[in-house]
Amino acid sequence: MMKKVLLALTALTLLSQVYLQSKSKSYEDLIVLIVLESTKPSSSTNRAPALCPVDGYYHKLTSMVELSFKQDLGTVYVTLDNLTTGETYDYSGSSAAGTMMMPTVSNSCYTMNITTESGRVFKSSFATYGVDDED
Repeated sequence: MMKKVLLALTALTLLSQVYLQSKSKSYEDLIVLIVLESTKPSSSTNRAPALCPVDGYYHKLTSMVELSFKQDLGTVYVTLDNLTTGETYDYSGSSAAGTMMMPTVSNSCYTMNITTESGRVFKSSFATYGVDDED
């Protein structure tokens, strides 16, 4: 019985190492975007800042921006401005799906505005310059 338990633990350890290595390789092609909520200053102070319900990621291999929603914000409207070319792209989708993907162009600078149906506004700025040169 003890041999079976040790064999199972050894197999589980090996599988977890392989899984972690495969996950770490996929994250090498992922850039985290900082998404901040636009808020008005208030007279009362918060004891701790609220966590942003939106995470942003730029996928280098596919040149896609991924928005990941931690909670259902309803319908979201995203304006993606390419500051390099001057082009503006408008997207909309439901945050209930959990994620939203948008194409971008490499070697460009972007600003992104995310507006929820309740009027909350989130902003992010990022550049896709030189992301291929890091490897």
